[in-house]
Amino acid sequence: MFFSIIQQFSGATAIRGYVVKIFGDIFSQDNEATDSCEIFQSAYTSAIITGVIKMVSGMTLTSLLVRVKRRTMYFVSATCSGFSLVMFSTILLISEKGQNLDVGSGDEFLSWFSLLAASFFVFSVNLGVQPLPILLSSELYPSTSRAFCKGVSRSITFLLTVISLKLFPFLQENLNLSGTFYLYFGVLVCGLPLVMWILPETKDVPIACINNMFVKKRKE
Repeated sequence: MFFSIIQQFSGATAIRGYVVKIFGDIFSQDNEATDSCEIFQSAYTSAIITGVIKMVSGMTLTSLLVRVKRRTMYFVSATCSGFSLVMFSTILLISEKGQNLDVGSGDEFLSWFSLLAASFFVFSVNLGVQPLPILLSSELYPSTSRAFCKGVSRSITFLLTVISLKLFPFLQENLNLSGTFYLYFGVLVCGLPLVMWILPETKDVPIACINNMFVKKRKE
């Protein structure tokens, strides 16, 4: 469940659910892009690009799963995701400050550069932070209760998804886009040490041996 909280509040759910709105707001800050049709065309193009990036990341994941350890995948994914979130948030902050000061900082270059940072984030987060909680639910639960436990955990995960999507407009209104994604960065970074501490390594480990990890040793 802790993995699921990090999964849903790392920013990926918000980008997936509000990608057109997010980039519509970003491109509307462009002083030259005054035409609403041009703004939404850029926003929908951004949505298509991030969708393709997610597909490429998923295809890359299928190859990495049989080669790389789970802990290594999660650490690299979280680290790269955190770096890209900082880059994305900083670009948004520069654009917002430039727009408020009317100095022309929120130009077209920054808008497309923010798309590059978001694409890097989408690619990184889908290599570990997003898929591993789902993968681990198939590997960690014992066979006798796997179906029930997976049903409960997935239900809670979908509930967290709804909460994350409902919170995003509130966070954007009070923290702006830059502050919202800085907050997601904080959740990801603060959760990483604990995740790495409790995350068991399950690659190439038989199911029976995985179950033994959770069996308390009897005192002699």
